[in-house]
Amino acid sequence: MMHRAGELRREQTPAEAKLWAYLRAQRANGVHFRRQHAIGPYITDFCAPRQKLVIALIAGLTFLRPQLTNLLARFFPGDDCRPSLVLGSRSFEIRTLKPGSDGSLVVPRNHPERAYWVEGTQINLVFGLSPVIDNLSLVSALKPEAAATVTWASCNTVTYSLSAPLQGLPDNASLLDQSTSQITIFIPGETASSGTVIQGELLEETITAFNTPDASALQAEISLLETATSPDGSTLTVGISIYNYGQRAITLSTSDVSLTSETASPLAPVRVEPLLPIEIEPGTTETVYFMFPRPSATNATLKIFTVEYELEGY
Repeated sequence: MMHRAGELRREQTPAEAKLWAYLRAQRANGVHFRRQHAIGPYITDFCAPRQKLVIALIAGLTFLRPQLTNLLARFFPGDDCRPSLVLGSRSFEIRTLKPGSDGSLVVPRNHPERAYWVEGTQINLVFGLSPVIDNLSLVSALKPEAAATVTWASCNTVTYSLSAPLQGLPDNASLLDQSTSQITIFIPGETASSGTVIQGELLEETITAFNTPDASALQAEISLLETATSPDGSTLTVGISIYNYGQRAITLSTSDVSLTSETASPLAPVRVEPLLPIEIEPGTTETVYFMFPRPSATNATLKIFTVEYELEGY
């Protein structure tokens, strides 16, 4: 499985390469994605284990861009902009609304300054507004093709062209349907089926900022390829690949690598192939195998530069 994952990393498609460049930059936000990461019998395209997030690239990046941008803007928000929804002359602060255990949507009735984004709606963005006179008047006055603009914390914006408002709410399954990239804004009424709904199609998307790594920091993708225990059980061999995507050569020395178990001090490798130190030039990949004394504990942490891997059951 590890060997196959390594092959997939080296044979990535152009779409995967573009997406990986974006996901890798999210490390500045403390979110670390792994590429072609094995989970049980499966190999994921991209995985952030700590966030329990998996991204499967099933089509070209251009096709997925609106959905992907909306998704990532919530998982990896910046701190430059306040999330907002602009309708006509009004700007609403975006808050999150979690559906009830039965799928019900209860929009707070006393916060006319807020737009409640329904958690989990990423292709069809669904927002609820408090049923107050100002909001009802605003929505009823909107003309067809009026704009609705959503700004996320990353300062990325998405603009939609609205249709005419409709009276009466569809059932929740239809309201929350994610088959079309659009926006849905609703104001609940006195009963479950009453209220006002307005929808809009995607007009344009503006990506104003991507998080990019510091040029002076280590810019390398470090992937775990395989682990193997010697026949006599005395040593543990770990294979890694290091891809230098920066502009400067990277030097890997023995002091940059350690293996630490919960009950012992850090272990240095007793053998390395190829011999260290080595220079990894920009745009190149180096595969290195380390042999360590096998820890007595069943869990250990492999550290290479600042990247850590949890090894289990070796």
